[in-house]
Amino acid sequence: MPRVNLNKAQNETRKFSDKVRGELIRQHKKQSELADYLGLPRQSLTCRLGGKSSWKMEEVVDACDFLEMSYTVGGNN
Repeated sequence: MPRVNLNKAQNETRKFSDKVRGELIRQHKKQSELADYLGLPRQSLTCRLGGKSSWKMEEVVDACDFLEMSYTVGGNN
């Protein structure tokens, strides 16, 4: 399998998406619930969680609010 080099922003985006997916599972919440809360179509949320599109800062803040979690950029979340 080829190696993929991610820059810092891409790596942070991946870590945030992983954290969101994990919290959704832990809290027994559905992606569709988060998508509705963010005002996004479910497919758009799926693209963000899969790294195919970028998170907007407002969406990051709102996702943290929905999941009642904190996230520190560059931290050990």
